Amino acid sequence: MPIPEKLRLLITKKTDDELYAYFAAADEYTPETLESVRNEIRQRGLPDDQLDQLAAAAKQSAAAKKNRPTDSTFTFNGFGTRLYGKCDFRTDGSYITTMWITLLYWPIIPLRSLRIRPLEGSRYEVLERFKIHWQQVIRIYSFESWLLTSISLAAWIGERFSYEKESFAVLLVGVGVPFVWLYLVRSKERKKCLAKKAN
Repeated sequence: MPIPEKLRLLITKKTDDELYAYFAAADEYTPETLESVRNEIRQRGLPDDQLDQLAAAAKQSAAAKKNRPTDSTFTFNGFGTRLYGKCDFRTDGSYITTMWITLLYWPIIPLRSLRIRPLEGSRYEVLERFKIHWQQVIRIYSFESWLLTSISLAAWIGERFSYEKESFAVLLVGVGVPFVWLYLVRSKERKKCLAKKAN
């Protein structure tokens, strides 16, 4: 296929390094463009024996990035993806968390688990990736079930018997207990982590 004259003239104005840069980013250019660059390299008497390997590496890298799942989260009005859960703390400050599909900020479907290390603000560094940490997922589902049961029971007592005080007490205990349990579990894991660091 003949190379457009405009493209050929554009390439002739490039420096040697810029010509090789085309093949280092081969996934961004058409075969015609790369062939024109190859011809220019040959005309200048530059080495061209590594061009195909360079292009193959660039395309392989681009494919890997495209197929790699993103570790960033996004929600809009509670719908999207978020990280929930913290377990298996290490002395470097990292822990395992799970990415979820959320509905009104409520974790619905686990996608994968990550070992992350918190950075400044809400940023974090991903150290490891796992399929799903099922033990953590089961704990989160149990936490959700307890909350839903407590809220439903409190609403039923208030509506069925008109016991407003009793209903509020059930709601207070039902919502408070899982959060206290969560705090105690995480505190225990952090203490183990600090003990390992001290040793």
